[in-house]
Amino acid sequence: MITKRMGIKLFPLSVAAVFGMNLAVESATVDELLAGVGKVDISREGEGEGVDAGENPPWVKVVAISQGDTHAIIVAVDAVAIAEIGSIRDPYLANVRETVKDSLGINPKSIIINASHYYSLVAQDVEKRSIDAITTAWNTPSASESPCWDEA
Repeated sequence: MITKRMGIKLFPLSVAAVFGMNLAVESATVDELLAGVGKVDISREGEGEGVDAGENPPWVKVVAISQGDTHAIIVAVDAVAIAEIGSIRDPYLANVRETVKDSLGINPKSIIINASHYYSLVAQDVEKRSIDAITTAWNTPSASESPCWDEA
């Protein structure tokens, strides 16, 4: 009995689908999803323990994603930690987020920064290099030839 009821209810929909009838469903326009990547070597120059990373240097790697007015920046820093143990200290996070907000207009709450727990000392200017990687990712989206912020 249930099968018959369901079959009767679904019959008009299946007929409409088979015969290509318009069911008055409007398609919404969606902004293009843009994504860009950036990568900057953050090796510390000089000599001493923890400086020479050999063939596998530490990096700042970034993915920038934008769709319409929604933006996200995901940053992976090859470092032991950020703002606790290791060589990247406060106010690294606040400075990177504020600089990106000022230069690219991205809300600091849309920026995720993670340490990969990598055992090598990073460059003294890791903050600047991180911002360079973010800027590169933001200005080279894969879905367009212009920067993400021009598309919004």
